[in-house]
Amino acid sequence: MRILFFGDLQVNHKNSLYQSFLDGTMRHLREFININNPDLLINLGDLMETKSVVEVEDLVWAWNWTKTLEDMCPPPSENGHSSYWIIKGNHDISDRNCHTASVQVMEGLNTSVFMKEHVVKLEEFDVVILPYTENYSLLNKFLDSIEDKNRVRLIVGHVCWIGARMTPYFVTDKGLDPVKVLRQFPNARVFNGHYHHPVDVCNRLHMVGSPLHKDFNDIIGDIPRGFVLWDSDLDTITRIKNPSTYHCLSLEFNSEENMRDIYEKLYEDKELLKLRIYVPKNLIEEANELFKGFLWKSVVQSSSDVISVYNGSGLKIQSTPKEIIEIAVTNSPDGYDKNLLEKIGKEAFA
Repeated sequence: MRILFFGDLQVNHKNSLYQSFLDGTMRHLREFININNPDLLINLGDLMETKSVVEVEDLVWAWNWTKTLEDMCPPPSENGHSSYWIIKGNHDISDRNCHTASVQVMEGLNTSVFMKEHVVKLEEFDVVILPYTENYSLLNKFLDSIEDKNRVRLIVGHVCWIGARMTPYFVTDKGLDPVKVLRQFPNARVFNGHYHHPVDVCNRLHMVGSPLHKDFNDIIGDIPRGFVLWDSDLDTITRIKNPSTYHCLSLEFNSEENMRDIYEKLYEDKELLKLRIYVPKNLIEEANELFKGFLWKSVVQSSSDVISVYNGSGLKIQSTPKEIIEIAVTNSPDGYDKNLLEKIGKEAFA
């Protein structure tokens, strides 16, 4: 059996740049399915972006693509199992108890939406499904209650795993214990959404990752963004690179020579790079001119008493609350409501 995994699409037409790359991503996904004909598609959650308030344009886009993928899948099996599964993610939910989600409208003749933990008994093996939840006590009890754990060969979900890295500066400290779960289910592989960068946490726990980069909190790792194909008969995993994505880089330059040297290294990929550039005041104009051909850029004055950049992407702010808010509003990504961001900032420092 060949199963194709993807997730964390987070459709959002308010971010037109991201959405244009997401459209390309879905065309690439459609082409791959058409050529390779997997037996089952599993969407690992976060189809939507905006949680409780969903834009009609986003919902229609998601519904149309759901029906497109559903029609490309094999027909439902004799025992009634559909060939396209969608798992509830945290961005799909619309209530605090996680009982209602926008993806519920995607349910169809050949599309199943999973809102609660569940075991699907396929002819070949059992599959454990773990939609997003914040109640890990109940989730552990559910896993403990599964009787034939040896028949489980696949665990799929959109949940937190202790020790997994969410952003460059945050490692999950709550959720499922990977050591315990993998011991409970000795024959199972885990394919999980929620974590946007693709990574193999261990030899049986795989973060599929979002198929494309989105913002400056994303981790740029060794594994390319895309999709994952698992052949259960051979127990082989193939990662499929998505050509429709960009990267976000934060860069700090202290000299013109250093800035031009990095520019030469990045120039070839300029149409696929979003840059945040921190330079001294005397280099602002030159930086704006030099990097103007890139996909997106923001040039910010840097000085030791205002900001410092570390680990290549994060910001450590050392300034007054007013200056912090101004920097955040000025450099917010495309699609952000700057007035709302300023209001939230003022409330945070009240």
